Amino acid sequence: MQKPNIGVLYVDRIEGSFFEDFISTVDRDDLGLVVEGRPDPGPFACAEWFIPTAIAVFLGKPYFESFLKEMGKDHYTLLKKGISGLCVKTVASRRFEPVLMSSPGGKINKNNPYTLSFSVMAEAENGYNFKLLLPKVSDFDYQKAIDIFMDFMADYHSDGELSLAVEIIKLSGIPGGTVLVKYNSETSRIEWQDPIPPEVRERGSVQQENAADS
Repeated sequence: MQKPNIGVLYVDRIEGSFFEDFISTVDRDDLGLVVEGRPDPGPFACAEWFIPTAIAVFLGKPYFESFLKEMGKDHYTLLKKGISGLCVKTVASRRFEPVLMSSPGGKINKNNPYTLSFSVMAEAENGYNFKLLLPKVSDFDYQKAIDIFMDFMADYHSDGELSLAVEIIKLSGIPGGTVLVKYNSETSRIEWQDPIPPEVRERGSVQQENAADS
């Protein structure tokens, strides 16, 4: 799928009618909305949080840089509503949560707090994309999380180097690609999600210390 203003990419075992409410809420003339199915990609050799979710909403740079200015806040509000509605519908159904299989010697994080059924991706500059990870819990405020994430991206595209997104890119320390973020309900802010779980980092530090002592 070429990068659109707004896109939805989903595994094609999901029926197209699942997205009718989202499309009717969001689509407008000249928006360039693309909703496209793809074959189930099968196993991935990467960390769980980087695996493409069953449904992923993509927010392209042109939406924030031009379309939003032309259409104004009305469409921005509708887009937030459409994404959060699709998110709740997806996560609540539990139908599309993939079952991960580990290879011999491989490890699966059985305590993964984030859903692999739904995510929101947003395009930044210089080859970066932000991926909003969302928890799979019944009492989480998905509407608020998506509202704050979209404002986070809108600030990035208007404030540039002064935005929180740039601080998070620097904190991640990666030269490009996907930057994982999460919504902190206690602070009502978007925060960086380290792709390496704390227990793994801790084990690595202990191993380094032991190697240095030997």
